[in-house]
Amino acid sequence: MRRFSFRPRLWTLIYVVSGVARFPAESCAAELTRWAATRLSEAKAHMLHIAREGVRDLYISGYVWHAPDGFTREDRGRLNAYAYGAGFGKRRIDANGRESLIYALVFSDSHYDPQPIAGYARQWFTQPIASSVSLGAGYTVALSTRSDGWYIPFPIILPLATVRFSRFSLMTTGLPRIPGAVNIKGSVVFVWGRYEL
Repeated sequence: MRRFSFRPRLWTLIYVVSGVARFPAESCAAELTRWAATRLSEAKAHMLHIAREGVRDLYISGYVWHAPDGFTREDRGRLNAYAYGAGFGKRRIDANGRESLIYALVFSDSHYDPQPIAGYARQWFTQPIASSVSLGAGYTVALSTRSDGWYIPFPIILPLATVRFSRFSLMTTGLPRIPGAVNIKGSVVFVWGRYEL
């Protein structure tokens, strides 16, 4: 009597099932790729629209506050609190009052070294509170480099808060303390100005 071998049939079954199961994954990957390509295309068109039709801005950077929770008094005395620098940008306000900006800025970082940053920001503003004062909040997505990171570009996603006085805006963002980060001891608040040309 011939002995029945189940093993080859099991591998055939596994191969067939894995092939069938692979099609939805490939379909999902293709759909994700199409979705990402569409979003990138939309983002590119949005940036080009701001670059072509946006109004120019001048940025003047000025102050960095190093929070005492992560920096000693000696550290804060040694670190640069006056982040002098400048930059340019373009902004566009859509039909809903949302402000989109593209910008490039270079300033003196906490270690007195140049730190460039370039990116995109989006903000939403309140109706004017008193005459021409309004408050804004939003986010920025950017690339930056630092001397203590060997000037290797790194991405940034940070919140923004703005007080707008007619054509001048006082803008700020916060860099939170990151547990376990080697070069980031504590929270930092960065303040700069924008003048709408």
